[in-house]
Amino acid sequence: MKPVDETHDAPTPYDDLNDVLATFRLALRDELGANFVGLYLQGSFAAGGFDEYSDCDWIVVVEEPVAPDAEAQLQAMHGRIFDLPSPWAQHLEGSYFPREVLRTLDPDAEPVLFLDNGSRALERSKHCDTLVTRWTLREHGIALAGPDLRTLVDPVDIEAMKDEVRELMRTWSVSLVEDPSIMGLRWFQVFAVVTHCRFLHTLATGVVGSKPAAVAWARGLLDARWNALVAQTVANRAAVYADPHSPADPRDLAETAEFVRHVLDRVSVG
Repeated sequence: MKPVDETHDAPTPYDDLNDVLATFRLALRDELGANFVGLYLQGSFAAGGFDEYSDCDWIVVVEEPVAPDAEAQLQAMHGRIFDLPSPWAQHLEGSYFPREVLRTLDPDAEPVLFLDNGSRALERSKHCDTLVTRWTLREHGIALAGPDLRTLVDPVDIEAMKDEVRELMRTWSVSLVEDPSIMGLRWFQVFAVVTHCRFLHTLATGVVGSKPAAVAWARGLLDARWNALVAQTVANRAAVYADPHSPADPRDLAETAEFVRHVLDRVSVG
């Protein structure tokens, strides 16, 4: 299937981000040629809840796995994108999926090329290779180039997606309770609180809600004890973005670990 003509020249409210995405899209066509299937937004710019402090999550679909020589060219291209005169160029995050790897989750699939937020270099990772990503893409993804995502991503089994969330809680969430120092940076502490609100929301509703929607929903569900902690994550968002490497307050770490423990107690993850 050939990519359709690009129709989303202004996919976000931010002109400078749209310019970065347009440059990225044209560079992908040049570098990948016939292997390029499409470029799609996912994450907050697709599902909602974005603001000027959001990173921009994307997925590139290719026909076949990227060959080593093409990977080297992509590495150089991402370096050039990173150096564009816009802060958005340093806050792109996404993965390159071969068409058939994206279609449905295969736990045995090899890691795909991934660009982390704040990085200029691709690595191999399964970061985006989840049911949560596929659900968000299929339900909310925005095509900057390429065919309808419903032709590329199979329907996601909601119970399987909930099981995926529970498995992440069995590993990552438990590790935060056992060693709160993992959340040593303030952005990580804030991220942990928001993410556990999203876990509760997805397990209850079967959808992947935006960060603000999930936080608002969770505040209506949780005991009043947690109101100050959850409200603080919203109030501190601008400060965290301005200084992402600042250490978290030890008192916030301890409270966040207790919050995560409380969420685990509410959810069956055994």
